[in-house]
Amino acid sequence: TTVKLANLKQPYRREALENFRATMTADIATVVERVREGATFYVTPEGDFSHDGRMRPMRNGLTEAVLPVADPWLCAIAYDPFRGRRLSMLYRVLPPADRNDLGASLAAARAVTTSALLATFLCAGEAPFDAVDARRSVLAQLAALPANVFADPELRLDPEAAVTEALSVLVRLGILASDGPRYRLTQNRVDARFPHVADMVTFQRNMLEETLAAAARLP
Repeated sequence: TTVKLANLKQPYRREALENFRATMTADIATVVERVREGATFYVTPEGDFSHDGRMRPMRNGLTEAVLPVADPWLCAIAYDPFRGRRLSMLYRVLPPADRNDLGASLAAARAVTTSALLATFLCAGEAPFDAVDARRSVLAQLAALPANVFADPELRLDPEAAVTEALSVLVRLGILASDGPRYRLTQNRVDARFPHVADMVTFQRNMLEETLAAAARLP
């Protein structure tokens, strides 16, 4: 049976923690030695998927131990769930903008997607809107992105087509309802492909806000 350490009673909890620390210390030492010898090591420092669009706290023990002997590279991932019939994922592999702030470097490196910009527009108001309103907002947000933020090249190439496609996907998902030429948000904000996310619209908006805030922190 798997139980949380917090549920163990003493002295078993103390023994388990001591064993965990000893094992972790030995494992980190092994990883550092392998990296020093030239190996590549992949780590997911967040430890779990985000539930609200904001990155989870970075677990820095292993990362801090490896950094003195390694050249770090990031894999920044952003999903574009409101585009296409198949789930679109954009990833960027690049060195961090600031080795001393890997969290901000990772957040800022994520691609800005149609989903994120459109979700920001949708979260700004509950009133019905038409496609022109949505396109105008996405175009304005796209133009205002800072120079150190990367936007999806397909969105850059044809933002109006990207927004038109996203609106149709949102209707298909049931997140938007179409009343003639106008659209309105429904109470359904889920996407079956992300069962851990209760509100995909807010999730996308939060991710964009964090990306922009991280970019502003970087040199």
